Amino acid sequence: MPIPPAALAVMRAGAEEYRLTTPATEATPAGVAERIAEYLASEGYAVRPAVPLYARAWAAIATRFRRRPRARPTATRANEEPPR
Repeated sequence: MPIPPAALAVMRAGAEEYRLTTPATEATPAGVAERIAEYLASEGYAVRPAVPLYARAWAAIATRFRRRPRARPTATRANEEPPR
């Protein structure tokens, strides 16, 4: 679902206000996101986290980096070389 142009304008206004009022050394991405959320909420937009998106992303990461079972070393006698 595309974001309505009016909501994009509110988001731009929030980001611009944050940029103008916050020193560059103290600005953070989380601060910008919080200010945008405040602006959207004050204009009557519902701000909801995209939980299903995060859940799908973590599932994809878990699938990609699933641990592979390690090969167990075989027991050898003291005078034998380990298998190669």
